[in-house]
Amino acid sequence: MTAASAAFPQPSHARPPSRLFAFAEPRALLELAAFYAVRPYLSNLPEGDGHPVLVLPGFLASDSSTAPLRKLLKQLGYDARGWGMGRNVRIDAPRVHEMESMLLRIYRETGRKVSIVGWSLGGVFARELAKAHPEAVRW
Repeated sequence: MTAASAAFPQPSHARPPSRLFAFAEPRALLELAAFYAVRPYLSNLPEGDGHPVLVLPGFLASDSSTAPLRKLLKQLGYDARGWGMGRNVRIDAPRVHEMESMLLRIYRETGRKVSIVGWSLGGVFARELAKAHPEAVRW
């Protein structure tokens, strides 16, 4: 069993989600509007310590959807980074390996543990990456 398959097991009975879930995706526009509505207050959050933060997008999203959050984190003093893998449309062994490699590369380059922030499906990936590589993740 590879590290990727151990981190993200693929049960044989797994099926794609219902197409009805696609109707929930437009809520992202409402979430973005809410983010900008409270954005002036977010600048008052405590300053970061410069450690790296990897931000993972939700299903069907890309780094463009997490750009406002990463910008805020950078302004607060964190080393915020996007995932750089295009749209989050699939999970397979090569994609898992790529995420693990990215996490470990950031950890090695900075010499600091990485916070992982995931939005929706990205949050599931964040949790599984943290479980697979606790030595590289800030808790």
